[in-house]
Amino acid sequence: MTTSKGVSFFENLKQRKEGISMISTVRDQVKNKSTNIDCICGDEMEIFYSTWAYHYKVGNDERVLNVLNAPFYKCKSCHEVVEDLLLYGDVEKAIEEEIFIRLNKRQNIPDEMDFSDFIKQ
Repeated sequence: MTTSKGVSFFENLKQRKEGISMISTVRDQVKNKSTNIDCICGDEMEIFYSTWAYHYKVGNDERVLNVLNAPFYKCKSCHEVVEDLLLYGDVEKAIEEEIFIRLNKRQNIPDEMDFSDFIKQ
């Protein structure tokens, strides 16, 4: 997904060694996802994709970055929905860093991005 200026969300991070490492960590976690995870009810969970809202502040303004097509686990029986805390911890670090860089460069911060931006090389 690109911003109004045609720049992908993680363009700044992809230009920095630390940023590439952050994005690669998320990419590796997604590639190694297993679907044979059991729910607390005992049935198997499956991966599904939905929108994940990342809330952040700029000064006193509260904002939301909607991450489209984010992976979650959902139980086939009880429909419990779970997010991978390690994955989303790393996702948050990458998003926070990109927002920080964009604010310093006075670049636009979009209202949404696609999770596939982590997967793209």
